[in-house]
Amino acid sequence: MMNDNILKNHALWKSVVLNAAIALLGRVSKNMRGVTLNFDVDTIQITVFFEIKPSDVEIDNMQEVEAELISSHDYQSDLILVELPMTETLIDKVKNWGWVYLRYEN
Repeated sequence: MMNDNILKNHALWKSVVLNAAIALLGRVSKNMRGVTLNFDVDTIQITVFFEIKPSDVEIDNMQEVEAELISSHDYQSDLILVELPMTETLIDKVKNWGWVYLRYEN
């Protein structure tokens, strides 16, 4: 079920999610657990969860994802990289625009 934020910004949400998924192609590492989006009317926040501290290459890749995503929209961006070990649950960390990538974990 879509939340009010998505419903009010549906066209933008569809565009951002699609562009984020495309930008992530070839850049998802084994260390990456999930990518979720948040939108507060002014800023698109991209939160990326890693199992362990991201490497320099992983950081560069996520900065490239952010740059590609924002280049197609007139909004500010905020990239947040989070180290979240497997001992902590990820699923409840979703932001108001949902998951763009979520690794299967059993």
